[in-house]
Amino acid sequence: MMDLTKTIIAKSDQMNADDLMGGGKTIKVTKVSLHGDEQPVAIHYEGDDGKPFKPCKSMRRVIVNAWGKDGNKYIGKSMTLYRDENVKYAGMSVGGIRISHMSDIDKALTMSLTASSKSKKAYTVKPLEVKQVDTKYYEKMMLEGDVKAGEGMDVYKAWFKDVRQSDFTPEQKSEFIKMHEKWKPIAEDANQEECPI
Repeated sequence: MMDLTKTIIAKSDQMNADDLMGGGKTIKVTKVSLHGDEQPVAIHYEGDDGKPFKPCKSMRRVIVNAWGKDGNKYIGKSMTLYRDENVKYAGMSVGGIRISHMSDIDKALTMSLTASSKSKKAYTVKPLEVKQVDTKYYEKMMLEGDVKAGEGMDVYKAWFKDVRQSDFTPEQKSEFIKMHEKWKPIAEDANQEECPI
């Protein structure tokens, strides 16, 4: 598959709703910082590339309701974000970022949020089940890459396909893809040694 989503990412110093046009995204919080502007909270996450999530006031209310007021305690927790096409600005539908799921809550939370200057609307966020990845297994598979590559392309391709379908975190999968640039030539060389011209 040729994934074109990276070619439509908006250039900005923060995550934008347009960045989620390809689908929702689950993020793991690494840092929370406060700023004195219209978007006072920046939520940094693993792999954010310098583009933190800056929640609007409604989503900040959701976060505080679910996780409490101490931003330092958000680190290590996760949430799923999605693009809501119905978010309006100056009367126009521009799209906005909303939270659908959050870790570290026992049950779905429903709260009343401002929908417009004259009305409020019930908003629900659901519990997010975060998969625990066996770090030792990840390290074992990393070491196994050199061995599988040395056995030729057929063995390596089957092994690497299994790696990409395993329950690793997006960051761990990214590391495997980087290593693929090293492993692929080894597998190709192994094939040449088996079938000399």
